[in-house]
Amino acid sequence: MAGLFHTLEIAGRALAVTQSGIHVTSHNVANVETPGYSRQRQILAAGNPIESGSGAIGTGVEQLGIERIADTLLLRQLATEDARAASLGVQGDALARIEEIWNEQARPGLGARVAGLFDAFEDLAASATPGAPVEREAVRAAAELLVDTIREADAELRSLQGEADRAARVMLGTINELAQRIADLNGEIVRAEAFGPANDLRDRRDVLLRELARKVEITSFEQPDGGVVVLVGRGLALVEGTHARSLVAADDPTHPFDPSFASIQFDTGSGWIDVTDAIGNGELGGWLVVRDELTANAIRELDAFAYNVAARVNEVHAAGVGLDGSSGDFFAMPAGVEDTARNFALAPAVEASADAIAAGLGTDPGDNRNALALAALRNQAAPVFLPGDAPGAPSGPSRTLLDHVAATVGRIGTEVSALATERASQDRVLQQLENRRDSLSGVSIDEEMVQLLRLEAAYQANARVIQSLDRLLDTVVSMLR
Repeated sequence: MAGLFHTLEIAGRALAVTQSGIHVTSHNVANVETPGYSRQRQILAAGNPIESGSGAIGTGVEQLGIERIADTLLLRQLATEDARAASLGVQGDALARIEEIWNEQARPGLGARVAGLFDAFEDLAASATPGAPVEREAVRAAAELLVDTIREADAELRSLQGEADRAARVMLGTINELAQRIADLNGEIVRAEAFGPANDLRDRRDVLLRELARKVEITSFEQPDGGVVVLVGRGLALVEGTHARSLVAADDPTHPFDPSFASIQFDTGSGWIDVTDAIGNGELGGWLVVRDELTANAIRELDAFAYNVAARVNEVHAAGVGLDGSSGDFFAMPAGVEDTARNFALAPAVEASADAIAAGLGTDPGDNRNALALAALRNQAAPVFLPGDAPGAPSGPSRTLLDHVAATVGRIGTEVSALATERASQDRVLQQLENRRDSLSGVSIDEEMVQLLRLEAAYQANARVIQSLDRLLDTVVSMLR
């Protein structure tokens, strides 16, 4: 039966619940700038009523728990988009560096060096000096500049490829550390939620999951006990409960560019699974794309370009005769397209003496007929060799050597522009998701201040109830004396 003491109990419980609400609000305000924090709120319900002859009598308010405002699906979407954005960022930066290597803006590039060689051939053909010793040396110097530029470009591309491999190796340590921290938090959350919601621990775990997603593409789902399972590659469990497995690097002897480059192996506990091709997005996936696709393609294109230069110049040069009576290649002719840029060089005879340059069709010092043919290569289009063509017929489109350089630079520029557009679009998608998360889970100081005023008013009201009950109880006690 309801009485003064029952009412006092209701008011006292209400004070405790209100005080807890003030604590929750204070906690929200304190974490307004905490990355990944999700605002919290009380879950309240009316207490179970007491049945009496005159009907059910209320028992006040109860706090059922403290809820963390978070959308699990939205957090998974954020992790997915984080991984994609991180991969695009790595690829975009690397592709910009590849463009600089091919481009003509910062320094004389491949096109300028080829044009310089043709200019030198033209000067040789136009020389009125018998034997044209100065012009011959200029041709050799221009050719050496072209050789140096091609070999330097190849070295820079291979250096970038090596950087990508090293970055991927280093990334594995960070990934494994994050996986272990998530596994440790799984244990803390499971233990804590035996007594109540582990809201703050869950926020910390979500922050780590997003950080891990930026490193390597993951999928995750929560188990009934509150622990989370994190999958990588082909659905392999990187984290399960309090146990974390590892991704490790192993030298790949089958790699087409360098047998010391890493393959990514997943430790199953009883063996290893190669997941290199299944990594997907994240910074790790981005570095693998840079190593195995972007720089690899650029190196192959440079090889093909160098091979085309050697093949075309050599074909014309071999038809002529040098002042020394020799006849043969101008550049050292490679057996195939692969590795041409790295090994690009003048033919030994030309490197040894400028007199080996076949400017004429005979040994007459004034014969410039072959020099004219070499200079005419500037404007002669022919099918270009592509990676994998030689030995064999060229399968590429018909282009001049200068057009071939311009087409390659233009294609890389288009890729850079397209990737920049994709990155901007991805940033907008990510920002929209961040805004949705902030609107749902973020702390609004204005809303918390309004809530604090309401709780303060409720606390004061319940305190007034207790004061009133205290006076009534004094009256009852005085009546009993």
